[in-house]
Amino acid sequence: MAFKVIILSGESFQSELVSEMKAKKSQGVCILFNKSASVVRKMLEKKGVKTGKVMFIDTVSPTEESDAIHIDPEDLTSLSIAITDVAHTVRGFVVFDSFNALTLHNPPKVVLRFAKFILSKLKKEGIDCTVFIDEDFADENLVAHFKESADKLLTH
Repeated sequence: MAFKVIILSGESFQSELVSEMKAKKSQGVCILFNKSASVVRKMLEKKGVKTGKVMFIDTVSPTEESDAIHIDPEDLTSLSIAITDVAHTVRGFVVFDSFNALTLHNPPKVVLRFAKFILSKLKKEGIDCTVFIDEDFADENLVAHFKESADKLLTH
């Protein structure tokens, strides 16, 4: 399992997400905290990323799309279950867009505890994981945890 953390400003987020998703060759899961699955799928497809191999967990808006499920960002228990179930099924990769956006809906300490738990589960499953963090809105304790845990750290 490789754990990559990408810390960037909001301006370069879309291009970095596209680059990361283009590099993925296996099936995987994209957990969305910033934009809906339909918006991200259209953006990725416009840039030539094949999204047929990607399952989306959308915390932004309800969806009726067959390759996406909606989970309320305040319901971290359901989010954890959905991530581990889908990741276990596809066995490829997990990409979290703007993980720190969860702190808009939950206390930072709770998000940190959630991050430790979910990343530990993914690591035990041997699933490659990439976490995007928007440096403009990042909780310093959450960022410190990700920096400490990362196998590879990129800052832009």
